[in-house]
Amino acid sequence: MRQVLRDIGQNRVRPRRRALIAVPVALGATATLMAMTACGSGSSSGNADVPALTPGPDAAVAACTELMDRLPGTVLSLARNSAQEPTGIATWGNPAISLTCGATPTGPSTDECIDINDVNWVFSESSAGYTFLTYGRDPAVQVWVPASVERSSATSALVDLEKAVKPLRTTERQCSDLADSAPSTSPG
Repeated sequence: MRQVLRDIGQNRVRPRRRALIAVPVALGATATLMAMTACGSGSSSGNADVPALTPGPDAAVAACTELMDRLPGTVLSLARNSAQEPTGIATWGNPAISLTCGATPTGPSTDECIDINDVNWVFSESSAGYTFLTYGRDPAVQVWVPASVERSSATSALVDLEKAVKPLRTTERQCSDLADSAPSTSPG
């Protein structure tokens, strides 16, 4: 296995090898942790795992409109598609990297979580690509990166989108290491 996340210049991308759990914690907590393990990826052509580009339930809120105005013209050097997009959705390239603002947020989860420059993302992978969903941001944002993008480069899309996503309101939820949230077995 190869380590997927690495230091990419000035951007903080910190790998962890332990399993993580996304749990609600106090806003003042400083333990923002992450992990990802390497797995193979397949082709996205004709795959049912490619997400449908449908607006999220909160796509029309003002925060999503503002986020859409902050989006960059390129992500991973791919130009934003000029076709009319549904409210709260933006795409870059073909096969497209997509962003959906106002997505349904996830609750506590044992899915892998990463922190990129103080934005927490819950990560999942399929043969078609990589899905990243903000954790602790309101409204929630989902980014999908097709498997045609090298797995080790998929998180770079999040770095490209950081300036648009980071201003979203934070909630009391942030990623935490499963071991940090387990009760202590030592006498106190």
